[in-house]
Amino acid sequence: MLKKIAVLLSFILVIYSPVLAQKVLTLADARFKYSPKDFFISSVVDDRPDTSNIGFVKTGISDKQTTLTLKNGASTSIRQFIGRNMKQNGNTTPVALHITILNVSEKRTNGMDKADIEMGFAFYVGGEKAIELTSSAYVKSGIDATMHIEGMIREQTESALKQFGEWFTKNKSAVLAGPSVFVEISIDNNPKDTDYIPYSSTRPLTYDDFRGPPDKLSIAASATASSVSLNASILTKGKEVTIKLKVGALFNRELSWFKQEHRHPQVLAHEQLHFDITTYKACELIHTLRDFKFTPDNYEEEIQLLKKQSERETQQMQDQYDEETNHGVDTQKQAEWQEKINDLMLQQDCFK
Repeated sequence: MLKKIAVLLSFILVIYSPVLAQKVLTLADARFKYSPKDFFISSVVDDRPDTSNIGFVKTGISDKQTTLTLKNGASTSIRQFIGRNMKQNGNTTPVALHITILNVSEKRTNGMDKADIEMGFAFYVGGEKAIELTSSAYVKSGIDATMHIEGMIREQTESALKQFGEWFTKNKSAVLAGPSVFVEISIDNNPKDTDYIPYSSTRPLTYDDFRGPPDKLSIAASATASSVSLNASILTKGKEVTIKLKVGALFNRELSWFKQEHRHPQVLAHEQLHFDITTYKACELIHTLRDFKFTPDNYEEEIQLLKKQSERETQQMQDQYDEETNHGVDTQKQAEWQEKINDLMLQQDCFK
């Protein structure tokens, strides 16, 4: 019975012995020659897919490999190392240091042990990645190169912090600046929907443009369905947001109608002026959008509010026009509005 137990214990030790074969590095204190003036390290985060180790090294004089780790894990070890050895001012800009690469490998070739180390740090300011720095180094030794790895990690960490500090000093204002919003506006002169006619000063409306079925219950001789179109696309690059807007003044053929018995130049001129009013208000909206200071977090709602405001103002002007001219029946008022809108159309610089 005792022999069986001894055999079982021996088997268990053999199965689990690789787990015990692990090297742990402790980063020694070495006061930094560099101290930042514009930032301090507020946190260290390990972004590597596998944070259980930092690579593999040889063990003893054999070529067997074992995992290598930093004491308490890479993020804690490097954070404490920086905290103990780099003079920092907590009143400056907080920077989060993210470990993106930390990989060590060791092998023996031509009678020499060679240790390679790759390191990468990403620096985050205000939750946004400002810059990422990578480095690599190696050392050869006739006996054991592992002893040099700890020193290389310390040196590359300090070097990365110094490089970032020099870069941050030059780019601080841009990094700390808030997001910028730019607006680009173009005219919708070629709507995809063929039911719409874009405004053109060289192409006045004709009777045949009114394709909709007349409203038999309406006392009106005709009706114009025109609107201001606004399409937006957003391009975000880093802290820059570009709002690309396409604005059009469009006449809807299928919703506009003309009663056959009222086809008269005076009536057509009245409807043309409705389209001109829409076009003038579309140009007003373009200038409003160009001058508006959009906010990075609320530009979509701001665009919609400006569009709705334009729609209200356009409808108010259309209603006033119909009311004062009695839908074109009052020829004197119609002539006054004709002159007024003609002057406004000459002033607008969007649609020609």
